[in-house]
Amino acid sequence: MRSSPKSAALIIAFCLGWASHVPAEEASPAELLDATTSLEESTSITAAPAPRGSAIFPSRVKIHRYRRTGTSHFFRPGPQATLPAGWVEEGAQLHVFQNEVTNGTALFACQITNTDRQFPSLDAACEGQVLQSRLGYVRREAFPGSTPLHRCYNPTVGIHLATVNPGECVPATGFNDEGVIAHVPTGFF
Repeated sequence: MRSSPKSAALIIAFCLGWASHVPAEEASPAELLDATTSLEESTSITAAPAPRGSAIFPSRVKIHRYRRTGTSHFFRPGPQATLPAGWVEEGAQLHVFQNEVTNGTALFACQITNTDRQFPSLDAACEGQVLQSRLGYVRREAFPGSTPLHRCYNPTVGIHLATVNPGECVPATGFNDEGVIAHVPTGFF
């Protein structure tokens, strides 16, 4: 089996440590496997697998969700060492990319002015509210291995929620689904 110039270039890039310079969309895992097999058959060199954090396997961050009963939810990377009084951790809820990705956009944690109510947004200006932090990066379009991220709103108490579980965005829970705002990497918690 002969490797294509594209496949050979990808394998050479990984062997030389240039993985972060190869856009993920340029090769599927199947193409990399074919290219690795072709390279091994033709040169007897064993190519190392793409490391986590490379363009093929971008680094991901677990985002944890916290809530205060009846008032608000907020999101932060990793478990928080200390929480404000009255807040409870709901655990890791989703993954985001740690760094910018092709066709990606930032996901922000925002706070409604003069309240403790927070919400997720793709808008760096936080829809006219207060920017808390950038959580990471997401994609607007679905991609292999992605999960839709829904944003919900509870009009009774005026709070937003972001979830990969659309079952949380139904009237029976008090929330209305505002729709899919992004797609996040599917993760194992």
